[in-house]
Amino acid sequence: MDRRDFVKKLGTSLAAVPIIGALVGKPTLAENNVVEEAVVPEVAKGTGVVKGFRFLDSIDFSKRVRYWESQPINSLTFISRTATVQYSLEDENKILEGVTGQYHAADLISDTPEAVVYDTVGVFDSAITHIPNLKMGSKVSEHVLAKLAQASRENNSPDTVKFFKEWENAIAQQVVTGIKQRQNALCVSFMLGGVDNKLGHVVSLNLGVPQGLHSSVQTTDFTNRPLYYIRKHLRTVKKQNGVTYDRMTLSTKAFFNIVSTTENKKLVKAVESKDANRMRRTLSKLLNVDVDIEDSVYYERSNKGTRVTSRYLPENKILFSNKNNDNNPDVFHFASAIVSESIVSHLVGNDVTDGIQHGMIGYYTGNRDLNPPDIRAWGVMRGLPVLKDKTAFSSLTINI
Repeated sequence: MDRRDFVKKLGTSLAAVPIIGALVGKPTLAENNVVEEAVVPEVAKGTGVVKGFRFLDSIDFSKRVRYWESQPINSLTFISRTATVQYSLEDENKILEGVTGQYHAADLISDTPEAVVYDTVGVFDSAITHIPNLKMGSKVSEHVLAKLAQASRENNSPDTVKFFKEWENAIAQQVVTGIKQRQNALCVSFMLGGVDNKLGHVVSLNLGVPQGLHSSVQTTDFTNRPLYYIRKHLRTVKKQNGVTYDRMTLSTKAFFNIVSTTENKKLVKAVESKDANRMRRTLSKLLNVDVDIEDSVYYERSNKGTRVTSRYLPENKILFSNKNNDNNPDVFHFASAIVSESIVSHLVGNDVTDGIQHGMIGYYTGNRDLNPPDIRAWGVMRGLPVLKDKTAFSSLTINI
């Protein structure tokens, strides 16, 4: 099935639709007059209509993806505290130095406009011998394909161009959100000592952290004496590793489990006031740490179609850290490796980017034989957190 057949299948004519170069490879020399005219935007005088607007262009879409990559998402606490460092091809081996074990690195794809995570391969890729791709995709729906055919018939009317720009912008934002959600989950898993929980599959990484930094309270007595066990953990960490922390991040459930104790009269009075801010301030003074509540979640979906809510920070884990270490690459950072697609794309005729790139890129793919008539928008980045200071984080697993 060649390019003309693909366009005809969409109910369009070749001369009217300059969209396929990014989907099925570079145009032939005979087609250059059609495609080149489409690539160069030109504003018609007095109308504001963009002539030759190129639909489904990978480079344009990648620019939108990179824009949304630069925009912070307030609910993603852990990547907001994490610096990003670009690694060259020569330095990529340093990303996995000292790390052994397993992690989840399946490619991610969504069939719906929501930013959800799909397991598309049936099993998790758990090899630690390579740097994972964090990849999010979204199908171009039949409704959008119909609009595409309509656009060709209407010669890129202002309404149709506006529709596609808004649609493409929304898709770019959604795939970036999906990638950042998994990035955030990876960051907190490293902060917790390398524990990763995905769809009920718990795996562990050996990050080379000193013994005792990540411990647990097995006894149910924690409910009666939470302050005692938290102080004991912090004392032990300081004695064994010479480090103290000034921030405690925990779930709402863990927080109320702690403040509801009768262990301390000041806490009792704070709880009786029914003022959550007073409870937090009181707990902060008693433990000499800032208290952050973290309850944000993301969505995952298995091949069975079950959509589940996953927490970034498990309810039963308390994370200790230092505010001064936030966004300090010498302590902890996310290693952004060169994206494989940006290397390969020029070799296979799908010019995704203007060259080799770090960070997130976006592109479109489609089936040459139209079986099925399938177009997808993709966003991808390649990387993994790097824990430089092995004592930067500590955690306590509790019974609640």
